[in-house]
Amino acid sequence: MNEPDPKEVLREYEAMRRRHDAAEALNALNLEEGNRYWEQQSPLERRIGWRAAGCPRFLYKYRGPVDSDEGARRAADLLLRHQLWLADASKYEDPQDSRIDYRITLSGEALRSEMASYMRRMTRSSRFQAERMLSDSTISDPSALMAYMNANAELILRRWGICSLAANARSERMWWEYSQRHQGLCFQFHPAADLRAFVLTQPITYSDEERVIENRLFGDELIRRRLDLLNTKRTKYSFEDEWRIISPGQANVPHVFKPEALTAVIMGAQAKSSESLVAQLLEERHRRTGLVLPVYQVRHDDSTIRIDRVTL
Repeated sequence: MNEPDPKEVLREYEAMRRRHDAAEALNALNLEEGNRYWEQQSPLERRIGWRAAGCPRFLYKYRGPVDSDEGARRAADLLLRHQLWLADASKYEDPQDSRIDYRITLSGEALRSEMASYMRRMTRSSRFQAERMLSDSTISDPSALMAYMNANAELILRRWGICSLAANARSERMWWEYSQRHQGLCFQFHPAADLRAFVLTQPITYSDEERVIENRLFGDELIRRRLDLLNTKRTKYSFEDEWRIISPGQANVPHVFKPEALTAVIMGAQAKSSESLVAQLLEERHRRTGLVLPVYQVRHDDSTIRIDRVTL
């Protein structure tokens, strides 16, 4: 088969890109309309809607002590600037987190047929036109195509912004590992108070299954599989009870929330060094917003964690 005409390929690619942009714009519009709908509902109706979707009433962000420049900045981001941070994939604790291994075992005419079907769906072209867009060199080297898909998936992943939250404020291991052995803080969020900021929150599932997509090169099935894997971590991390805000194309940017969505600060059992600065930040927050944020502290009661209201 002859190599495709580059001009024809370019025209088809541009048409495909325009349709993709139009679909993204429609999705954004639908999301915006949903946000407007929920903002018009009463607080009670928003809470009912959030819980009906299977979401926990509260979500938590664990942080270390604030008695350092970095710790103070992170606490100020939450308390004064009302923003979480959407990190990129390089910041993940687990190097395998969200990684996907594409494997292609098809070859020859089977691979050509699969790719032609994809081109027909994406470009709305005829079978003849789709086949003309496929070069013999691509079909003859599935390993190169597989390497390309893996590299492209990695680039896409690094453009996704992710903020990890937890559904449990009474996890001893979370306090130990993510709040520097109880020396830090935990911030409590009530997502129903700001559904616009938390509507993209997804629960993490925990599984040790092989993270492979085999011969699912294109189409809706591939997209669903990728989204499933993006929300999956190994079972060794199940103690985190994690929920994620996932925002495509928004890596390394702040994620703003309404002040009233942050509903409490929980001090670790050994967070004495953080008390003074937290008190100052809370006073400044009250001055700016008029909101009083309750403060709690972790107490160890035998083998359980108790959280009591305190005054700084």
